Amino acid sequence: MEKLMPLPTMKEFIWDEFMEPLHISVKKMADDIFFNIQKDVDMRKAKRMNQKRFNKIKPFPRKKNNISLA
Repeated sequence: MEKLMPLPTMKEFIWDEFMEPLHISVKKMADDIFFNIQKDVDMRKAKRMNQKRFNKIKPFPRKKNNISLA
């Protein structure tokens, strides 16, 4: 049986590929990840709560103009 190289853990991958080369601390990484996840959750909740209002929004009709940029 062929001996395979062990797969890296997620911790090793994140450290080797991002944190160490970019000099990002564990605290900074955790703060950024939790903030972005919370922001995403908040946006999804707001969208669900206001979907009926969003569906009523109609775009303004576009006006044709004779302006040439050339």
